[in-house]
Amino acid sequence: MISLPFLCLILLGQQVSGVNVPIPLFAPSNAASVSPSLFSFSIEQDRWTDWAGSTSRNQFLFNTLDNLGRLTGAPPDIRVGANSEDRTKFNAAIQATQLVFPAITTIVPYPEAINITVGDAFYQATQFLPPNTRVIWGLNLGQNNLTTAFLEAKSIVRAFSSSAVKDMGIVLDAIEIGNEADLYRNNGARPRTYNATQWTSFATNVTSALGISSTSTTKFWGAAFAGSSHSTSGFSPQSVFNQGLLSSTAGSFISTISQHHYSGSFCSGSEGLLQDLMTKSTIRGNLSSFIPDITATRTRGLDYVFGETNSYSCHGAPGVSNTAGAALWTLDYVLFALVFILLRNPTRGTSHRTGHKSASHECTSMKVLASNIITQIQPTTLTRSILDGSTLPSPLPPHVQPAYYGAIVAAEAIGASGSTRVIELSIDNNQITGYAFYEGKKLVRAVLINSNAFLQGSANRASVHLDFSFTGNGMAPTKASVKRLVIGHADDQSGLKWGGQTYETSDGRPTKRYTSMSETSSKDGLTLLFAHCLGSHKEQWEPTIERIFHLQQSKDTRDRIREAWAFDWQSHGDAAVLNEEVLKTRDDAVSAAEWALALESFVSTHLKGHRIVALGHSAGTAAIMMSVKSTPVQKPPYIAIFLIEPTILSQELFDAHARERKIFANMSMKVTLERRDTWPDRETAAAYFRRRLPWKSWDPRVFDIYVNHGLRTVTSRDGNAVVLKASKRQEGLAYPHFPPYIEATTLFTERCNVIPFHIIYGGNIDFIPKYIQESLCDTSKGRKPASVTKVLDAGHLIVQEDPDGLARAICDKLDGKNLQISSRM
Repeated sequence: MISLPFLCLILLGQQVSGVNVPIPLFAPSNAASVSPSLFSFSIEQDRWTDWAGSTSRNQFLFNTLDNLGRLTGAPPDIRVGANSEDRTKFNAAIQATQLVFPAITTIVPYPEAINITVGDAFYQATQFLPPNTRVIWGLNLGQNNLTTAFLEAKSIVRAFSSSAVKDMGIVLDAIEIGNEADLYRNNGARPRTYNATQWTSFATNVTSALGISSTSTTKFWGAAFAGSSHSTSGFSPQSVFNQGLLSSTAGSFISTISQHHYSGSFCSGSEGLLQDLMTKSTIRGNLSSFIPDITATRTRGLDYVFGETNSYSCHGAPGVSNTAGAALWTLDYVLFALVFILLRNPTRGTSHRTGHKSASHECTSMKVLASNIITQIQPTTLTRSILDGSTLPSPLPPHVQPAYYGAIVAAEAIGASGSTRVIELSIDNNQITGYAFYEGKKLVRAVLINSNAFLQGSANRASVHLDFSFTGNGMAPTKASVKRLVIGHADDQSGLKWGGQTYETSDGRPTKRYTSMSETSSKDGLTLLFAHCLGSHKEQWEPTIERIFHLQQSKDTRDRIREAWAFDWQSHGDAAVLNEEVLKTRDDAVSAAEWALALESFVSTHLKGHRIVALGHSAGTAAIMMSVKSTPVQKPPYIAIFLIEPTILSQELFDAHARERKIFANMSMKVTLERRDTWPDRETAAAYFRRRLPWKSWDPRVFDIYVNHGLRTVTSRDGNAVVLKASKRQEGLAYPHFPPYIEATTLFTERCNVIPFHIIYGGNIDFIPKYIQESLCDTSKGRKPASVTKVLDAGHLIVQEDPDGLARAICDKLDGKNLQISSRM
């Protein structure tokens, strides 16, 4: 059986029947190589320290950038500049940045500073970016002050030479001198005779201060124009080339030509239409005018980048740039721009940057400003409305905007192989767009986008039928894993989910949250909270969760599922990747008790007022039980708890079987520590698992989820490999850690008269001894579960072996009469 490991399917809206989607099985010769940092960011310079942090890291910004880096293997590039780049002055005597802002207006509720004075600490804040970030810094050309530019250049060099920045692997990729210099003649910064020779004069004077040479890794970005004449006159790449820009010594150090482009403008408050922004033809038409510029640039061996681009200039249009539809625009625009640029001249000439390969030559940088709050990320607390500047009734904490999901989908489609290539699929439809992704020559992923907006107040959402046809020699895939960007309406401003994950969290990190798009779901319904077993991860619950949603949807509204949440143990799954460096410093395993504290915090913070049912499997039962420890006995956080193959036992029982339990735990630890955990690729890993227990007995859906979500790609000098996300050391050390499982039994005994406990076992006793199972039903010890059920065709790994049978057993008890203690007292 041939499987397409990953198919991204983004659907918004309207009836289209029988759309043919041809997908080449192998990468065509014109497939564009994709940089891991394709999706990068430009930040307005005046808000730099608000975003990055001044004396300590802004953790929210770090997390949201790091999310992307963990998906692609490299963090986004960061450009710090834009309009305020030409309003920045240097004063070595100050530490905190000094800013002067104009008055706010309803059109510009967060205006750019008109004067910025900075010291060394301003540039030193670079240290707070994610490791290995490549940075492009802007120097002030607009005020025509060489001394200012020189002092800024020296301070930048000091920052990037510091151990704090170097130890993070953060590098100065390029310097941009002046922002949108083509506008200087109109805004009074230069006379009408201004041309590219003044750039050369400035660049010549700061080159030595910056240490830029033919052998340096740091180069110049040239142009950075707001517009283009697209000809050899006026301002354009062709024009400055003809003026001899590249002939000077400083000009020979230009590696990249940057241009700025927006699909519209909100500078005067003009309204934009969301559907106009999203339309497939509009996106392609907006970029076609740049063909002469791109061709002229790349035929000279230079990289080309949209160094500042987004939906609407002047910080976006309300009701457009801050909506879910902007996520789809972002995704299509970035991927099309990549293919569009590289198709102009895929065989570039020799780069001016000797020995230096840039991450930016295939990069479309999206402009995300601290004042442009309605685009991607807002990492600071706001007190004024982003729409009209009015005072908010309560501060708005840091958050991501809908368009951020476009970046996440793009990053996941690119992947971390380092060898990804992409093509736009030839789809004869004016609203369906598609891209195919290849690692080497092999088809691995596809992204499909429906750009027809389904708006609030629209009629019923219809379906889109796509017919896939695989072209080229080879066996076509027979199955695919599908992830969906869930959008209620194109004009929604929140509530998006990518493959069940939401990034709309207090720290910007994803949480696995599942909801139903069915009209039968109910806000009065049940919220389910899932904790996995040792060695597993949150996504393995998905087949069970999907079946539970289906089985409950015909029940009374209060018994339907409102939403479901699945959490990784801190040492497992995606959490293990996020916590990798911290886990390396630990001598012991993260305990179930520590996991319980995280669950308790989430429930108390985010699920107030919800009717919560908690479900734990194996070690997850201890975490669920420990999460009630600090709550009053008579005020439990859950209306019911399901213990699935629970591994909890009393102190008395442990003492009676201590030798056996310790031998078993140590044996499990030894087997885990000796287990293979590295393979050359996912296919080899999957073949390895299929031949061995326990994996070969798993449900195929859970098996595929494990291969896709339980492994990650790593890069070393020897090339790429895939490894387990959860380190076998953390997993192994957790087996002999008994205290949480013993304390969990005490909590069970204390609270079984207050909370209905439903216990589910597999019919095959292959892990939990019968005496442990029987002990949890020992009424002489005060242990009275509400029910005990067996799923006959499964063993201890019931979640993995029979998710449908488990879901049926759960749903059999997931109704009103089983969710209250009076039903059995």
